[in-house]
Amino acid sequence: MNDAARRYEVDSCSACYANLVGALWRLREDELLDKLDVPIGIGQGMQGKTGKCTKEFDVCSMGCPPEEEKIYEELKAYILKK
Repeated sequence: MNDAARRYEVDSCSACYANLVGALWRLREDELLDKLDVPIGIGQGMQGKTGKCTKEFDVCSMGCPPEEEKIYEELKAYILKK
């Protein structure tokens, strides 16, 4: 994975992390991952800084855990807007 797809994980549950990894894999298959130029933060340890855990980020996939499809679609839309 490239540096642009950095992940900041703090106390994320396995379902949240797995859904993120699945979404990132799909972005890679679509040749979009290299265009993601912002870090990604996940996990309950991000609460207050950032779904419920990341609501103050530029892109936030709400849900606990957020669904892989939702993460994928929201990151894809963010990438394609630029």
